[in-house]
Amino acid sequence: NTTTNVFTLPSYTVLIASIFYDQPRYRLSAKIDNLTDQHYWIGFTTMNAQKLRSIIGAVAYKF
Repeated sequence: NTTTNVFTLPSYTVLIASIFYDQPRYRLSAKIDNLTDQHYWIGFTTMNAQKLRSIIGAVAYKF
């Protein structure tokens, strides 16, 4: 609305999923941010587009 300088962002839902496999000597893990690949923005005085789906994996060795 340009008359009152108000802009309302649409609502959104972002899903995050993670899984891990734990063993005495190591751990495997994976995480998916924005599982549904939702396009969304956040902001108060400015609008900022947020990242799309990202997948992160990790291997940890226990000494």
